[in-house]
Amino acid sequence: AVAVLGEWLFKKEAMGGGDIKLLGMLGAYLGWQKVIITFFLAPLAGIFFAVFIKLTKKNNVIPYGPFLSLAAIVTIFTYDHIIDLLFAY
Repeated sequence: AVAVLGEWLFKKEAMGGGDIKLLGMLGAYLGWQKVIITFFLAPLAGIFFAVFIKLTKKNNVIPYGPFLSLAAIVTIFTYDHIIDLLFAY
């Protein structure tokens, strides 16, 4: 759904087929709760890299898979802490 929405919004491919398959595999391995956290952590991990690349190389293509993988690793080890932070009253 994200790939279709991104393509419709930006009028170009926003998420490659490999990213979709990787996210599906992560969902099967981590479960739907952790893959949602992973999905939202990945852009946070990639934003600094993306800004650096945009400022130095003027490149329009930024790989999303490495940031999905990094976010999955962070989620695996810190999921309980993330949930505590999100829902601490």
